Amino acid sequence: MRLSQSSSTVFRATEQRRSPAYRLITPLFLLFFVAVLPLSVVQANDDGRLTPLAPPAPTQSPPAPPPTATPSPVVPSFVVPTPVVSPAPSVPVQVRSVAPTAPPPAPPVNPTAGLTPIGEGGAAFYAPGYDNGGWDAIIRTHMRGGQGSPDTFPYSPEGYYCVHPDFVFGNILTLQNIDTGKTIRCTVADAVAPWDQGYWRSHFVIEISYSLFTALGLNNGNHVRVLALT
Repeated sequence: MRLSQSSSTVFRATEQRRSPAYRLITPLFLLFFVAVLPLSVVQANDDGRLTPLAPPAPTQSPPAPPPTATPSPVVPSFVVPTPVVSPAPSVPVQVRSVAPTAPPPAPPVNPTAGLTPIGEGGAAFYAPGYDNGGWDAIIRTHMRGGQGSPDTFPYSPEGYYCVHPDFVFGNILTLQNIDTGKTIRCTVADAVAPWDQGYWRSHFVIEISYSLFTALGLNNGNHVRVLALT
């Protein structure tokens, strides 16, 4: 009897000592049991065997709609404006008039170029009356003697005729006034007789018509140069 009472006393003491924890654990254990129990439910087949319940068939989701083409983004079209360039202000151009430069004068033609000097000295002249038909008569006399012809003889319209013993009827000579440089061409229109050539050569370098004498600007103390194309 004492043992029973002591055991009861111990149980009550134990219950009193565990009471707060027990009270908390018991509801949690019941909640867990209720939540896990449906997973352990089994179903009895016709042959009396127990099989676990099949899980419910998965719900099929409706088919996805076919993909639609994504429209390309519309790029707004725009026109790049052309920049307007203002014309540069016109600057007046000053044109400086330049007087045309005259070309340099051509070098003077040397009238004696290509000619061979024959001699220099004094010139004798025929009497002025020979200019009034006298030279024409002398020219006709030589032609009648068979020297030249009127068609080939180089007549001088100015009457510039000359005589030299080394040149024949119709030859052309060039005379130059050494003091002034003036130069004139003349035609040989007469001859020096053989017996006069010694004296002639010792005193003269040429004999000329009076018109040629004055055209060259000669005087009694003249000095001329004789040139010929040889």
